[in-house]
Amino acid sequence: MISSLHRPTRALIDLEAISQNIKSVQAHIPAGKKDFCGG
Repeated sequence: MISSLHRPTRALIDLEAISQNIKSVQAHIPAGKKDFCGG
């Protein structure tokens, strides 16, 4: 992650895409496993 500091715009885009992926994945995760994933 530290190596991405010279490209903050790309890092922000990746973080946004990752956050969207996490939300879509959590939508398919049973309530019992959400705590295991930290959310």
